[in-house]
Amino acid sequence: MGRKLFRNAAFVAVILGCLAFSAFAADKMALQVQVSKPGSTVDVEKVVGVGKVVVKVVDTAQNPVFGLGVADFAVTFAGKKANVLSVKPLVESLDVPRNIVLVLDNSYSMKERNAIEPLLAGVDEVLKTLRPVDDVQIVAFLKKGTVNMGGRDLHVQTFKSNQPAALREFAAKIYHDGITDSTYLYEGMLAGLELIRTMPTTELRFMVVFSDGQDINSAFKSGDVIKTASDVGRFNAFAIDYMPGSQTDKFLTEFTKENRGQILKADSASGLGPLFKSISPKMQYYYVVNYALPLMVSPAIVTIEEIKTIDSSPMLGQIFFDEGSSEISSRYVRFAGPDETAGFDEQKYRDTLEKYYQVLNIIGKSRHINGQRDVVFLNGQGSYANGTCSYLGDGFHGSESWYGTRR
Repeated sequence: MGRKLFRNAAFVAVILGCLAFSAFAADKMALQVQVSKPGSTVDVEKVVGVGKVVVKVVDTAQNPVFGLGVADFAVTFAGKKANVLSVKPLVESLDVPRNIVLVLDNSYSMKERNAIEPLLAGVDEVLKTLRPVDDVQIVAFLKKGTVNMGGRDLHVQTFKSNQPAALREFAAKIYHDGITDSTYLYEGMLAGLELIRTMPTTELRFMVVFSDGQDINSAFKSGDVIKTASDVGRFNAFAIDYMPGSQTDKFLTEFTKENRGQILKADSASGLGPLFKSISPKMQYYYVVNYALPLMVSPAIVTIEEIKTIDSSPMLGQIFFDEGSSEISSRYVRFAGPDETAGFDEQKYRDTLEKYYQVLNIIGKSRHINGQRDVVFLNGQGSYANGTCSYLGDGFHGSESWYGTRR
């Protein structure tokens, strides 16, 4: 049997909308976004919901493609073309927040290499791009004590804000008063991943890791970091490797590759600022595409059936005569002749009292339809019964016979 719906257009629209959303959520891979610019590749970064998606567009050299508009995009879902309503660069949109985690190596070697001020200048390049809807959390090593995150005791400290000034102040503090003698790179990254885990999956999530040396003191291994990263959902990872040597760190290379990012090698302290500056646009060269899907329901045909409700309020099966009179009272509705009974419909009456005053007509119609011949009168005199029976018989072409009276 088909789904029964009330006869209400708004309600039907809601049902169909829910079916469409269910189909959409069940198969996100059916969504395809393309651009007309030759050599460009589109990566669907986040499906915010039905009708909104965040995409990244790069050229053959993996550089961001700027300046695209509505005419450049085509969206299809399950093979059906959607209408692209608007396209905005992420920097011009406040619809989709960015959540950025900065894991900063604040070990003593940074001071020895005179890299603190260049590093802080690089962090500032990231903070310059913040919008009011964005959030940044800084993770740094902790001199003493631990913080429990994700069931692990980690030598880290964290700070969260969307205010660039407050973030700059915290970064300066950890490199002046918070310098440590130990390197807890893996613990810092595990803390960052636990922060990523708490962020909404419909929003953009990034992790930027900076280190000037390999992990020495963490209670956890690199494999713990890789495994945890695979469990927190999609995010983008970037790393700036300021470790000694000309080759990028093998672990950080694997980490960024597995999490849709990039590792950059810093050859000198003076190169830190430019590297952070080069990462900043990679965290904002996205487009927010709004589109309208064609109506999609499953199954393809929806049967809508009406429910007819019949009022079944009680009706008194008695009539009352005025004192000293055997005439039927005028309050009871009667037809002047048989011709008037043809269109009688008792269902059109809604008020209980209104129905009651139609009692003679309702009984008469019932006798006519069901072929009943007898009418039983209780506590009535013959004169009273005669008038009633005569109306029921004549009015509805029934028999005038009646089954006596009962006192």
